[in-house]
Amino acid sequence: MRLWAALAVVLLVTSCGQSPLSSSVDPARWRTPAPRPSPTPTSSPKPAPTPGATPQPTPTPIPSSPPPGPVSSTSVGADGTLLVNGRPVLLIAGQKLDYGWWAAAGYTRAQADAKLSQLRSWGFNGMNNGNWLSLPSWGIQAQDQELWNRYGFYWVGSATIDLTRNLDVSFSHCTTQGLATLRDIVRTYRARPNLLAWQIIPEMGAGTDLSCYRAARDAVRGEDPARVVANLMVLDDGILRTLGLIDFPFPEMPLFGTPAVGIQNLHGLLADLRSALRSGQRFVFGISTTPLAELIPPWYTSRIPSYEELRRYFLLQVGMGVRAFEVLWGPNQRDGSRYPNNGDAGMPSGYLSVWNWTGQVIAEVRSLESVILAPGAGKRSRPPPPSASRPS
Repeated sequence: MRLWAALAVVLLVTSCGQSPLSSSVDPARWRTPAPRPSPTPTSSPKPAPTPGATPQPTPTPIPSSPPPGPVSSTSVGADGTLLVNGRPVLLIAGQKLDYGWWAAAGYTRAQADAKLSQLRSWGFNGMNNGNWLSLPSWGIQAQDQELWNRYGFYWVGSATIDLTRNLDVSFSHCTTQGLATLRDIVRTYRARPNLLAWQIIPEMGAGTDLSCYRAARDAVRGEDPARVVANLMVLDDGILRTLGLIDFPFPEMPLFGTPAVGIQNLHGLLADLRSALRSGQRFVFGISTTPLAELIPPWYTSRIPSYEELRRYFLLQVGMGVRAFEVLWGPNQRDGSRYPNNGDAGMPSGYLSVWNWTGQVIAEVRSLESVILAPGAGKRSRPPPPSASRPS
């Protein structure tokens, strides 16, 4: 949401028992999670559909599999598809769903892996807004590689924040020192086998200096021309003005507001983006959906969307030609007092239902992969001219 992810990083790291300015590779600086006599289950029974709903079959989950081949290049297809090594890939990414965020929200390593296994079975295959982070108390030296080796998750990595070395130039990325640090981070991690794209700042919004952003983007491309640049967008400043600047914009769309307004806003955005693609703009056609807000001021608890709302929201994206999807899971960022960082137990009633419903809908989206990535999908067919002959 509107809280810069740089602040989220501070909240994440301090909640894990580490100063944001200390080295994340020092085991002594990480507090071992306190044992709990009865850990909260990591999932709830499959909820019944909302009264009055038409029951929908749950698609067959995709089993976990070894990582796909390493990423050597990423690019953008003319139809808004993400190309990995020249081949179209349907990215379904999670945000605030990597190991660091599960640790921050008070889950154990076993509970985090149970959640991540669920994500993989539903069809998730990547993590966005990823932090370069180690968690020695969990036996993790590099979370991006642990997620790759265990689950085959692709990674969108930060070019301005490296928590393993206490580097953060997300707010000074076009200064002389900032650009030098950015180049160093890119050189350090550009050989990662699951790296899809670089992110320059945690969120783009109305206050983003686009000339400064362009300088940073050019520096990233200079160090790693083989990968695209992606960024989460706070949708309040007109995403269309950034399309020539970012290869892979992820506009953030909240689902927990007024239902009619939310779906109308989504439809309007999708129509604008689809028109931009047809006019020759080149970018990955992606959307980030936030089913539930962060459990921090000023949002705290969200209105709980129904299964039908979630399904309609994602299938509208499919129907209008979206080629990359993301779920931003707000409840993994909490204030720690009103909503404590103690795993599932720290979430309000009903939130686990939304977790499961979201997974069911994502599994349905994944089951449509061949339709979504079909050449020409989402393009409007043109009627024949009036003078054209028609079959009788």
